[in-house]
Amino acid sequence: MVVLVTLVVLGLVFALVTWRRRATARWRPDSTPLVATPGVPWCTTVWAQNEPPRRSMRRASDRVTGRLCVDALARVATLRVPDGPEVQLTNVRSVTVGASGSDFVNTWVAVRCDVNGQTTVVYLNDARWLGWRPILTRANARLADAMSSLTTT
Repeated sequence: MVVLVTLVVLGLVFALVTWRRRATARWRPDSTPLVATPGVPWCTTVWAQNEPPRRSMRRASDRVTGRLCVDALARVATLRVPDGPEVQLTNVRSVTVGASGSDFVNTWVAVRCDVNGQTTVVYLNDARWLGWRPILTRANARLADAMSSLTTT
C-alpha cells in the first residue's frame, strides 16, 4: 500500500513539473505586461545567481536571496540583499524562461543584461513558498514579463 501511494505521489509530482515546464517553455514577451503599473515598481523576492543552476542542493550557497524591484519607467531592476550591496540590472538584452543548467525542477528566468556596468547573464527564480511558487503558479512568467519590460529595442 505504501509503495502504491508513493508511486502515485511521485507520478503526480512528475506530471505537475512536466506541465509547468511545458507552459513556461512557451513563454513569449507579452505586449501588455500583466505586472507593470506605470510609475509603480513591481517587487518580488527572488533567488539570483550568475552561473547556470545546478540540481544539487549543496550548491545552493551560490545563489543569493533578495528583493527584486523592477521600475519600467526608469528601465532598471534593483536587487537588494540583506547583507550585501544593492545591484542594478540595466540594458536588458534578452529574457528566456525554462529549465537551465542541470536543474530539471525549477524554471529559471535567464536575463542577459548589464550588472553594475558589466554584461552578464543573471538567473532568477521566484523564492516565495520556498521555491515552490513558480512550480505551482505562473510566478516566473510574471517575473519574465517584468524583466522583458526593460528590454532595449
